[in-house]
Amino acid sequence: EHDSVEAARNAATDDAQASHMPNAQGRLAIGIALADLQKAEFGVSGHYGQEEADYALGDNNGHGNTDYETYSMVADLRIPIDPIEFKGEVFRGRNLDSYRGGIGQGLNTTLDKEIDSSGGWVALTVRPVADLALSGGTGVDDPYNKALNAGDRAKNFIKFVNATYDINKALTIGLEGQEIITDFYNPTPATNVHEGKDERVAVSVIFKF
Repeated sequence: EHDSVEAARNAATDDAQASHMPNAQGRLAIGIALADLQKAEFGVSGHYGQEEADYALGDNNGHGNTDYETYSMVADLRIPIDPIEFKGEVFRGRNLDSYRGGIGQGLNTTLDKEIDSSGGWVALTVRPVADLALSGGTGVDDPYNKALNAGDRAKNFIKFVNATYDINKALTIGLEGQEIITDFYNPTPATNVHEGKDERVAVSVIFKF
């Protein structure tokens, strides 16, 4: 009875907290002077940490808990050439669900292994007038298939466009459209879903104070 109560208590604890090891994160960037006092920026960043997953008795081949690693390696670039700005980022990592990577998949408890993922995004912003910004971009998040089960999310591909307008210094309104296409790994006969599509339109009001 004591083991069952302890397993239930540990299962309610965040895996990163349960490991008792803080995640280390850092970023190093360099600025490159451009014309008209503008500055491009190139950066590299990453993190490393451990998570401890606690399992109920009988799960994970009888092991009560297992340590897993989480890490990322990231490179980013920003180039502003008025009135245009380019931004982009590429990444590779492992067990990234807590960092919004791997399409929300960090651990495969069936295979007892971390899920690796890689991807990136690019975006271009144009300001035809001072208060109006028009942006568009695309991105991908691609978990490695070798760590997935049948029917798991295998790739996310996103396209987006948006516009924001500064009504004044304190108030900004925006409109955005997105299309997200998700591929599924080796779908089961029961679902037979190879691809899903999500289309969104969002309106935003931002008040700065």
